[in-house]
Parts: sequence; C-alpha cells; structure tokens
Amino acid sequence: MSVDEVAWTEADLALLDEARALLGPLRAPAASDPADFLRSYGHIVVDEAQDLSPMALRMVGRRSLSGSMTVVGDVAQATADGLRRHGTTSCGISPSDGAAGSSS
Repeated sequence: MSVDEVAWTEADLALLDEARALLGPLRAPAASDPADFLRSYGHIVVDEAQDLSPMALRMVGRRSLSGSMTVVGDVAQATADGLRRHGTTSCGISPSDGAAGSSS
C-alpha cells in the first residue's frame, strides 16, 4: 500500500506535522501546491488545551510566528486519555496540583 492509498484522518494531523518537523519539508516542493506550505499566525488562541497531546501542542507552537499564544484549559475538565491513564495532562499538571474546582 502506498502513502497515497492511506485513508488519512484528522487524528493523523499531529503525527504528520511532527514527522514533517523532524524530517524537514520536501526538498523540491511544487510551487503550485499549497499543501507544501505551512500556515503561520501572529497570535494563536487555544481553548480546552488540557485535552491536547504534547505532540498536538508542539504542532500549534510551530504555527506561531513569534510565540504569542493564549492557552486556556481546566485540568478538572480534562477528558484526554493521558489524564485517565497517568493522572496528568499533556503539560504534566494533575488536578491535585491545586487547580480550581478539582476534587482530590
């Protein structure tokens, strides 16, 4: 099966972005193919950040031109698998660290 035959989903985006960051862009991208160029932003707002994986957070960070970001989350409302399995969010924060509204 070739890469072109894979049924990529939205869940694969962070993995593909991480691979591109580690491996670098295509050496000779087609100038007419907008998929070969990454979009970047002056300021990024992330809500529900407690549910993002570390890889997804790095993906967001790579889109920021200057590092200007507003990141909002509530660990007491985390639904990510990481919190259920390890008791911490992707940022390494647990609800018992004194987050408002957490139950310890």
